[in-house]
Amino acid sequence: MTPAAAKKGLLDVFAERSGKRPLTVDVGDVASGLYMSILSTDMYRIQTLISEVPRDVGMLLEKPAPLLRTLCLRSQDSFLAESEARTLFDFLPSAPGIQRLELRGFPL
Repeated sequence: MTPAAAKKGLLDVFAERSGKRPLTVDVGDVASGLYMSILSTDMYRIQTLISEVPRDVGMLLEKPAPLLRTLCLRSQDSFLAESEARTLFDFLPSAPGIQRLELRGFPL
């Protein structure tokens, strides 16, 4: 699912048609609010989650994600605040199969 699909209101249609199959969700640089329905109801079947909106980390990582294999958080000029870093740290045990964690573009 892409940001363009979310903007057009197709997210629920795609989620329904996919049945119970695993999902790849690319939030892109769209506010995560567009993705709240899928993130609140189908996080358990998301295998890949990509976001370029680091300020939404808390919203993205609220639910357990037992199938999550790849989590990519990207930023051009931001950093993980202490609360966002804590959210990420607390979330990781709910994604026991995570194989790839990418934090790109965050200043050290």
